[in-house]
Amino acid sequence: MKILTITIFLILTLQIVSASASFGIVTNELNLFEKNPNTWQIVDNGAYGKVIFSRVITPIKGIAQARIRYSAWKLEPKTEYQLIYYGSSDEVYNNVWNYATCIGLPRRTSTQGYFNGGSSNFAYPYFFSDNIHQKIWIVLKSDVKCESGRMINWQPTKYLFEENTI
Repeated sequence: MKILTITIFLILTLQIVSASASFGIVTNELNLFEKNPNTWQIVDNGAYGKVIFSRVITPIKGIAQARIRYSAWKLEPKTEYQLIYYGSSDEVYNNVWNYATCIGLPRRTSTQGYFNGGSSNFAYPYFFSDNIHQKIWIVLKSDVKCESGRMINWQPTKYLFEENTI
């Protein structure tokens, strides 16, 4: 009886855990790099990052949603950074100073200059099919006002820029 009870408990636990899991399909990746603002060339041995775009499907609800995950290395230690789309959230002002749409919450780097984050609150799928050169950057949190959707300072030597626009 004891073995049967344990077996039933394990089966139910496994069903609950597997039902709550979500499955992600990577749809695109974007490399970010520290760049020389005079030439826009990638800085050798500079800071770098990666943004991963995926579609996540949850088995219970069968819902697919866009998700963005991002990581960065070799940034200024113990400093807050923000992932942004360089444009307005309504897509009216793409690649126009000083519009910026914050993606996810700001992240503080570790003592080694590393951080990671993610967001499911930014619909990106049209980025890859709208024939507009989209720019995704990691900037100092102090240089962007997320509430108003604007960059308030420009310090490009402290940012990460996309290798190629998407």
